[in-house]
Amino acid sequence: MVDILLDTNIVIYAFEGHPTYMHFLRTIADEQIGISVISYMEMLVGARDDQDARAIQSFMRDFDVIPLSVGIADDSAATFRKRKHKSLRRPWFADTIIAQTALSMGVRLATNNPKDFAMFSGLKIVVPE
Repeated sequence: MVDILLDTNIVIYAFEGHPTYMHFLRTIADEQIGISVISYMEMLVGARDDQDARAIQSFMRDFDVIPLSVGIADDSAATFRKRKHKSLRRPWFADTIIAQTALSMGVRLATNNPKDFAMFSGLKIVVPE
């Protein structure tokens, strides 16, 4: 069971070795840390080459990768319908899935961009400092 889900931006900064995010990962080291499969994919899309992709995959081995489920898909689609977004071509598509993943699991979401997730009622946000 995952205790905390990391937003993609946290994974990026930690992979790059930023001290704030490395410290944050040390503070939650006793917890089960997860990332959405969306974050996993976003990280690999950003790889410069195959060697970089392998390094990213190696780094992410420490995290539980949470797959999409029908429930997460249903909740994400409902969020889009509520906001009258009939297209998946929106910049907040990934954020919606990541938020719904955290909500479906009842876990906190660590993010560097809490404003991006303010619309999700009941979502517990953690901002690394």
